[in-house]
Amino acid sequence: MKRNFSSNETPNTGFFNQMLIGLILGDGTLVKKYKNGNTYFQFAQSIIHKEYVNHVFDIFKNQNYCHLTSMPEKDAVFKGKVYKYFSFSTKSLPEFNALYTLFYPEGTKVIPATIGDLLTPVSLAYWVMDDGGKCVPGFHINTNGFTLPHVQFLADVLSEKFNLKCSVHGRNRIYIWAKSVPHFESLVKPYIIPSMVYKLTETPE
Repeated sequence: MKRNFSSNETPNTGFFNQMLIGLILGDGTLVKKYKNGNTYFQFAQSIIHKEYVNHVFDIFKNQNYCHLTSMPEKDAVFKGKVYKYFSFSTKSLPEFNALYTLFYPEGTKVIPATIGDLLTPVSLAYWVMDDGGKCVPGFHINTNGFTLPHVQFLADVLSEKFNLKCSVHGRNRIYIWAKSVPHFESLVKPYIIPSMVYKLTETPE
């Protein structure tokens, strides 16, 4: 898989790869069942994000990476309450093996040392659509699935590569300072789909 992500430029030929980096940082998962086998990608989102998950699914489907032509609605039970969601998995493909090695060197998702070369505004946008949210006066990215050292490293990368003033808040979340939010929004907004623009404008209740 091509990994020429050192520039902030986002040529159309690299859009899928850049998107994939953001999805892996967010709710996407890479799975490799056998040591010498290939890797597949899994993605799931709540039914309230139907337009977004369909958008992502259609991109993978158009790459001929999926067996399914549409996604079934599924149920999950948490603390006695039923939640509806959509999910899909791709075919097992050699194209994903290099990224699996980067992000899952010991079988658990981590932040690779080369993440600064991989991240672009497209990656940021898909990461934000998965895990971001406005919080007055700044912006949070929910990175609590990673260890504190990895989250701090991500915050440093955002600061150094994109000139975003960041810090780490409680529950290992990245906080983008208010003074950097306008610049941050200018980076990601061109790639945010209409149904997810609320991530940049609405604060959680």
